[in-house]
Amino acid sequence: MSRTINAGFLGVGNFIGKTHLPHVFDHPRLRVHTLCDQREDLLDQRAARFAPLKTTTDYRAMLDDPEVDLVFIGTRGDQHARFVVEAARCGKHVVVEKPMTHTQEESEQVVKTVVENDVRLLVGFNRRSAEATRQTRALFTQVRDGPVSIYYRIVTDIMHAPDYYAFDLARGGGHMIMEGVHVLDILTWLVGSEPVRIYAQGALASDDSVMITFADGTVATFILSRNGGQCYPKEAMEIYTGRSTIVLDHFCELRADVYPDRFVRKTWPFRFDEVDDVPGRTGRDGGIELHYRKSAVLRESNAYWDKPLEPDKGHYDALDRFTDALLHGTPAPCDEIDGARATCMGLKALESIRRNAPVDVREEEYFLHLRRTKWTAMS
Repeated sequence: MSRTINAGFLGVGNFIGKTHLPHVFDHPRLRVHTLCDQREDLLDQRAARFAPLKTTTDYRAMLDDPEVDLVFIGTRGDQHARFVVEAARCGKHVVVEKPMTHTQEESEQVVKTVVENDVRLLVGFNRRSAEATRQTRALFTQVRDGPVSIYYRIVTDIMHAPDYYAFDLARGGGHMIMEGVHVLDILTWLVGSEPVRIYAQGALASDDSVMITFADGTVATFILSRNGGQCYPKEAMEIYTGRSTIVLDHFCELRADVYPDRFVRKTWPFRFDEVDDVPGRTGRDGGIELHYRKSAVLRESNAYWDKPLEPDKGHYDALDRFTDALLHGTPAPCDEIDGARATCMGLKALESIRRNAPVDVREEEYFLHLRRTKWTAMS
């Protein structure tokens, strides 16, 4: 492979068009090579913006093209596993959005196929790569002492879209599999320990409370809901350890009371910010207070969906680190084992809800023993 990686896109819908395609287009070591979608009108729109070398409605033609090095899977979640396997068998490296899989059987097939074909895979758990999250983890590592308790909430206002396919357990896997895996992954990454027990309560489709016990004794509580306010910040995490408190608010502000006498506050600008400056504040600086004030502007003008206000959740940084993994043999930000683990944890949460009881998690259920210890870097 040359020092420029040729990327193909299987599915170029809304998320791919707003996130991955612009990042690849702007990346100095990546090139938009092929766009593939069933909708020719959508292909024409994306081609006009991102100037690919090729467009096609035949995904097999893209997978069989020796010039394509890396394939982005942008289909719906229930099709992810199938296309990851097909791409890996064609020797393509893969970026797949979450969830990587919907079932344990799919996870096993993906892990084995990726390892056997010696390709690399990146799961779209971008939150690991956000600057705010990485600095939170670094601070947590410094102050960690004794028992750890973590609270994480991810609450959105999507009741306006009751037919959203994510809440269809057959097609979307439910809210836990469609979006909850993000948090199940980031908690495991943050703690640095494997999950051993999960106890969940709520409905299968959405609105759940999940308690996760890790091998090192850490207990994390996770709230997943679609009943929140439209303009209220979507996510927050609180960490308690060593007589210290660390709070990450919506990836735009970190606050910490560090024992014995240190207080930390950091803010980050919003990745997307089309809201005019609010009174008393200028520029595009971040912070949770500014989020509240700009959200109020959006609410008053009824423009929440027209003018997004979005923090940097690490999409570009994850892709940049994966590019390093392909070219230099460094670890992928999150690989097939991480994808399999998150799916396994999500399925365990749903099993716990059905049984109304805690359920155990074993490493062999997400195939940790198959993780590769060596990979040859590209020349």
